[in-house]
Amino acid sequence: MHVNSNLLRKILLLFASIGVLAMLAGCGGDDKEPEPEPEPADTTPDTFSFDAVMDADLFVVVETDSVTITGIDAAASVTVTGGEYAIDGGDFTSDAGTINNNQSVSLRLTTASDLEATSEAVLTVGGVSATFSVTTHDADGLGPIAEGQEKFLGGVCCGQQAPNFTRYWNQVTPENAGKWGSVEGTRDEYNWAPLDEVYAMGKDNGYSVKMHVLVWGNQQPGWIGALPPAEQLEEIQEWFTLVAERYPEFDYIEVVNEFDNDPPNSANNGPGYIDALRLADPETTDELIAQFVAGGEEEAAAAERAAEYDWIINSFQMARDTFPDSVKLMLNEYSVINTDSRTTKYLEIVDLLLERQLIDAIGFQGHAFSTGGPNENMINNMDRLATAGLDLFVTELDIDGPTDLVQLIDYQRIFPMFWEHEAVKGITVWGYLPGHWRQNQGAHLADENGVEKPALTWMRGYVNGRSPVIADTGDIGSGEELAEETPVGTEIVTMSATAPAGGDIEWSILGGERADPYVIDPQTGVITVQEPLLSGENIIYVQAKAGIYTSMLARLEFLVPGEVFIEPPPPITYNFENNLQGWRVDFGSTEEFTVAHNADAQAAEVTPDWTQGSQFLIVFVPNSPLNFTGSSLEYTVTVSEAQATAGLMVRGVVQTGQPQSWTRIEGEYQTLVAGENTFTYVPVDDANNNLEVIERVAIQFAGMQDSGSVETILINNVSVTFDP
Repeated sequence: MHVNSNLLRKILLLFASIGVLAMLAGCGGDDKEPEPEPEPADTTPDTFSFDAVMDADLFVVVETDSVTITGIDAAASVTVTGGEYAIDGGDFTSDAGTINNNQSVSLRLTTASDLEATSEAVLTVGGVSATFSVTTHDADGLGPIAEGQEKFLGGVCCGQQAPNFTRYWNQVTPENAGKWGSVEGTRDEYNWAPLDEVYAMGKDNGYSVKMHVLVWGNQQPGWIGALPPAEQLEEIQEWFTLVAERYPEFDYIEVVNEFDNDPPNSANNGPGYIDALRLADPETTDELIAQFVAGGEEEAAAAERAAEYDWIINSFQMARDTFPDSVKLMLNEYSVINTDSRTTKYLEIVDLLLERQLIDAIGFQGHAFSTGGPNENMINNMDRLATAGLDLFVTELDIDGPTDLVQLIDYQRIFPMFWEHEAVKGITVWGYLPGHWRQNQGAHLADENGVEKPALTWMRGYVNGRSPVIADTGDIGSGEELAEETPVGTEIVTMSATAPAGGDIEWSILGGERADPYVIDPQTGVITVQEPLLSGENIIYVQAKAGIYTSMLARLEFLVPGEVFIEPPPPITYNFENNLQGWRVDFGSTEEFTVAHNADAQAAEVTPDWTQGSQFLIVFVPNSPLNFTGSSLEYTVTVSEAQATAGLMVRGVVQTGQPQSWTRIEGEYQTLVAGENTFTYVPVDDANNNLEVIERVAIQFAGMQDSGSVETILINNVSVTFDP
């Protein structure tokens, strides 16, 4: 007979259960008391705490001493807000975790980027919390970098440049707030608040305050150009008077800015009020012509030169008549000391103003494009300016930083040249935080959180004489040869340094060319080969640090024989998918030529007005100079049938970025056909090796002047390919 196995299993289980119940009943199980529940483990710790820190530096990581967690029987939960924790010296984390009795825990946080600000982190263990608070303070105790020095080191304010201003700078200049167009953009409606803030910043802190600027060819009121000269003059005089009444204690005033590069005429969309300035005293023009003729010039040449200077003299005379005698009047210009001819012209106008007792100081800008070339030439031209007997001021200093190392190298080349010149009585850094007008070139000196770039850290120690001084290594690192087979582990040189401010020396290699095989011991300064050397010129930049102060770089150079392979940089491609990718209209063409992003076509859309000119440039300015040797520029443009029929042409252009020359290397013009056109331009170097320092890449259009065409041109893509 067949029995279902599942049914049989159920029957057996039923009988077993009945038997167990019977046994329990027989033993009196109903009368036994149940065992008590175990007590829950205690996970609430004894109270613990962290000591507050009241004098931390800005934006640094501060760590507590470890505390031991006690009073728990089992693992307790751990959470943190505002920081990170580590158990028994392990890795720091912000994730939730657990901790056992008698384990230690430490806490850390990053301090604020503003002075006298408090940051907090809260650690919670098993429901018990403790707070760690850190308040920032000027921990180095120096205040502004040049505090107590015979000359000032200032900055521009305010807006994005205001945070922690007094930690670094002891002179102040308005960046944009003092420009007439910023104050009176609408006629008789004034926005003084930003300039008030700058003025108060200086006066409240006992700083020298400089006004920038009364007369200029840029950022002037748009409405001034439509007025007749006589009415323009009334408005200019009113502008001078209002500034004098509101700010009677300016220390310096830049009366005229960029008189040669950007005068207030109608060119480049300027305000067009030079003739109004001449009306302030028409006799000035006649006096200058007579003076130049007496000096041997022809009448026509004398009149032409007088027209360059008469309006400047009248501007200074108006300022002298309007402002208190305590205010020192300045002239300002860029690309002065790096250009012999500009220095000569600058001295001419300074002499004319001195003859009339109208100028008290000489300002020259230190923008990145004005400090190229040999230091010897710039020092010579500063010496020439000093012969006028006036104090010199570097009014607008910025130095580009495509990398932190490049910026530091250039600061250490340029800044001491200015700071140590006897005639230079002050330097104004033209912005130090993001929002810098040359931010795309990396010219800012600290990031948005206040973390200093190496150039700014170095500057404090240098100005105060507290930077470590690296000892001369003699012939070592001066270009001697190292064998390509130099064994790994070989000690090359031992660096040494002194620390004027005291403290232990900490060594580092900041970079260089083919510097990867070299390491330096942070404590001993011994430089060792850690991997096979690379053929070619090996350049190593070494820095010493003691406390917060860093040294001038030591540049070590070794030559390793063998075949040198230089990997070219990757191509730069602009496809205009989302934006213009940095392409813009070249300076001087903004009225006749505009460029915008065409999202539908994924192109840069160029709109020219051919009635206003015969050729236009659309340009890209890279973050750092490009070596274009052996390289090529490929670009695609789309034009209409009408444009092609009318003779529209295009060519590639590259140029240096030095304003004194703006040297262009231009391709041949190419004839366009309707639709897409793709061209490749391979520039040929000139006699001055300018291809090695290309700072503008451009596409130039021409050939349709007076055609009446206003059709747009599409630039679909551009690529730059580099060869080694």
